[in-house]
Amino acid sequence: FFNRHEHEVVEIEILPPALEPLNTCVLEDGRNLGVSKKGLAAAFLLARRLFFINAEKDGPSPQTANDASKIILLFDPEHLTAANFRKKRILEYRGQSGFKDVVRREIVFLDSILTSPLHRQSKSPTLWYHRTWLLKFAVAELKEEEDVFKFVEEELRAVCKSGERHPKNYYAWQYGRNLIKTLYSSTFGEKSSSEGVQQLLYKCAVEVKTWCCKNASDISGWGFLLFLLRLLEFDSESQERKMEIVEGVVEFATKLEWEGGSLWVFLRTALADPI
Repeated sequence: FFNRHEHEVVEIEILPPALEPLNTCVLEDGRNLGVSKKGLAAAFLLARRLFFINAEKDGPSPQTANDASKIILLFDPEHLTAANFRKKRILEYRGQSGFKDVVRREIVFLDSILTSPLHRQSKSPTLWYHRTWLLKFAVAELKEEEDVFKFVEEELRAVCKSGERHPKNYYAWQYGRNLIKTLYSSTFGEKSSSEGVQQLLYKCAVEVKTWCCKNASDISGWGFLLFLLRLLEFDSESQERKMEIVEGVVEFATKLEWEGGSLWVFLRTALADPI
């Protein structure tokens, strides 16, 4: 299933006992896969055995080990040995013509786990660190500023979706911070004050503000929105943009008579801080 959809983000879900099929451990519908707990555990045991047979320096099939590592990380997202093996395999392609595609496929694989309705996996520090490690390679392969901006928007959407899967997903939002920092330190870093970058930051801030209003009790999302607002330039136009977002949050809070603390902490900080 992973190999058939290596260029597509898929959605994986653990089937509840009442929906488990009688004669198989999986249900497949296009890019959606449901797997029983028993079936996933059995797949993990087999994948683990195949992985350690083939992951050695002179193992018979490194590709088999790489394929098996996907099942291992799906079952146990904190399996450092499997994650590090995948890093090693990626670095073997560095400098080759297909390196960009290898990095892209790895991001798609991580997307599939981190944005699927898998509560523990979507907040995995190991997987989010692995994705952060990939950032410098992914951005370095993008030659046009427009491609970098598109990449940032796609990655931010993945962060937001993962934040829905697991509330207060601070690993996901920290990745978002690293994403923006990588944008600034990339080959386009010297253009970080350009109108294009400022418009991108404003667009991201609007998108995150919409997400936060739908998940108003999530302090991690509000903290990231504050992070974005502080990066907007200190000029009259940027100040208007900032206040437009803050006023939108105030209107949302007063209209719903919201009492949750996270939203009001954001507003107090945003209004008190000369952002």
